[in-house]
Amino acid sequence: MSVVFRYSSGEFPARVLRSRTVGGFVCTETNYLPKQAIGNHSHNTAGLVAALKGSFTERLGTRQIVCEPLSLLYRSPGDVHSDLFGDSGGRCLTIEIPRVRIEEIINHVPDTTVLLNDAPTSLGPAALRLYREFRDEDRVSPLALEALILELIAGFSRRFLKKRTGKDERTAMRAREFIYDRWIDGLTLTGIAEEVGVHPSHLARVFREEFGVTIGKYIRTLRVRASAEQLSTTETPLARIAADCGFSDQSHFCREFKRATGLTPLEYRRSSTGGLSAFKR
Repeated sequence: MSVVFRYSSGEFPARVLRSRTVGGFVCTETNYLPKQAIGNHSHNTAGLVAALKGSFTERLGTRQIVCEPLSLLYRSPGDVHSDLFGDSGGRCLTIEIPRVRIEEIINHVPDTTVLLNDAPTSLGPAALRLYREFRDEDRVSPLALEALILELIAGFSRRFLKKRTGKDERTAMRAREFIYDRWIDGLTLTGIAEEVGVHPSHLARVFREEFGVTIGKYIRTLRVRASAEQLSTTETPLARIAADCGFSDQSHFCREFKRATGLTPLEYRRSSTGGLSAFKR
């Protein structure tokens, strides 16, 4: 009888490139060698596995799941499986879901490992947004990353959730008003959800449905809007504006500002037509 190795949280049969923990979720980027074969094993936590580069085949008994680039796999805790990577190896981002979180959403997740490409939402772009947040460690990124993780969970479990109601709309509006008044503070998704009286995953879902953006992106928009006001009305140095508006440093401020407006902060400051029209509440 073959031995089945059981991996604990944060352990992988691969080279770990980067790891972060937010809201109890352990996020790990791993690299796999060309044609790497991994024998039967299991993990003691549930996980979302995003194939960022390369492909692999996962076998669970007689079942076989082929994960191409941008595939998203839900891995049920304890499922015994083996993996075989392709000629170019692979790179994956794994989001380990702690047991306490699984207990909260147990009726809304599959009871076995499954490929999520056929879920009723487009999960590939969401996985890429999640990876960008995973790589971007500014002060908002922990909240934004946790929100995106919960959004992914809500996305593939949407078929089990009730349709949005008027109550959901009011919840989203209350959350937005709270964030608008407190965006400069170190907000957390859990804290916002407690303020409006709902579960964090539910808030992440209804906020995006109502406003078309994630909570993290909305907070960044408020930060850019505040910085734009300072740029157009003061001569405050960019480094000071960056600090005042919650960006990690001047470089991060310049990058996020241009991404949102198409202009660098200096270009915006010099523009005679600069204004806040792009950042209306």
